Amino acid sequence: MTDIAIGLYKREQVSLGRAAEIAGVSSPQFLSELGRRRIPINYDVDDLRADTKQKNLLSSVSAMIEVLGKKGGLYLSDAVKAEAMRIAGE
Repeated sequence: MTDIAIGLYKREQVSLGRAAEIAGVSSPQFLSELGRRRIPINYDVDDLRADTKQKNLLSSVSAMIEVLGKKGGLYLSDAVKAEAMRIAGE
């Protein structure tokens, strides 16, 4: 069921939480599986821009990316990584 859940999630037909339910695992476990398979989360450049402007979430975007990369539990698309690095350089 994990492969089906991942397919639905990648096509944005279900939320992360619903995909985890379909796969029969917790949301953190599902995120970990996405990272293991190097499947980006459904989080795009516009989401990143909105988060950094509205919530001031990322005090050190480059550090966040480095930590996530080392842990391997969350995979961001290359476009999101590039935009995060651009924002961090501002």
